[in-house]
Amino acid sequence: MNLVTERRIGFIGAGKAANVIATALHDCGYTISSISSRDISSATSLSDHILDCIPSSNIQDTATECNIVFITTPDDAILSVAKSIIWKSKCIVIHCSGSKTLEVLNPARDQGAQIGSLHPVQTFSGEIGNKESLKGVTFAIDGEDDVLDILRQLVLDLGGFPVKISPELRPLYHLSAFLACGGLVTLVSKASSLWESMGYNDSTGLQSLLPLIKKTIENIEAKGTYGSMTGPVNRGDIGTIAEHISAIRKQSPDTMDIYKSISKYATKLSSQNGGIDYNTSQQIIDLIENDSKITGES
Repeated sequence: MNLVTERRIGFIGAGKAANVIATALHDCGYTISSISSRDISSATSLSDHILDCIPSSNIQDTATECNIVFITTPDDAILSVAKSIIWKSKCIVIHCSGSKTLEVLNPARDQGAQIGSLHPVQTFSGEIGNKESLKGVTFAIDGEDDVLDILRQLVLDLGGFPVKISPELRPLYHLSAFLACGGLVTLVSKASSLWESMGYNDSTGLQSLLPLIKKTIENIEAKGTYGSMTGPVNRGDIGTIAEHISAIRKQSPDTMDIYKSISKYATKLSSQNGGIDYNTSQQIIDLIENDSKITGES
């Protein structure tokens, strides 16, 4: 057993991220001693899945009991949590925010704690984790040298891949994750809602699109983004793009900005990848930027 697994670990916050990270660590041999949340029911529910783990509604209990404390509260609560606790000197305090830097843990560092951050590039829906849950997942980590070594070991034990993200690049990193997750969900929601204009509800739209979405993800995994490009932009099918714009104007005006942004970037990708030549790419961009000239006649 390594030095990390011998330490007592605690979690402040018992939400979706803690449900997976705490139980996955436990299944990998780590000692999870304390789960605290102001909502004692959520702390109890999570601790029930972890041997000899004590739930509490007092977050100070976790800081007092444990050598390593993960703060898995909502991002905006991390600083207030760090301020409200009496921290033990040399304990390790880790937040799990994707966007926040280590500065939010300065109140803990000022009391002699060592600080770090760990954020999995993964989405959680409230499920309880196990030792397989985070295999293959990339984790953004940051911290002082000793803490970084511990975080790297922890991520490797979970079967993940640690990457160090510097503070100034943290917002860009989080933006990347947002576009791939929340942005994708938003785009799928918009695509599904278009079925309402065809006489179906958006649930039917989603069920109709899911096989396409799943196959697209499989293609990206196998071929990368360039190798998975399809559609009228990649074919240089200007007539179809004009029909899309006409349909948007008539039946879904609030889709126009999304369509233009995606189509412009798709044009750039396709041109860079040799899917379309320069002249065709310019015709597509001109069409998108001057959509008011489209009459809607096919």
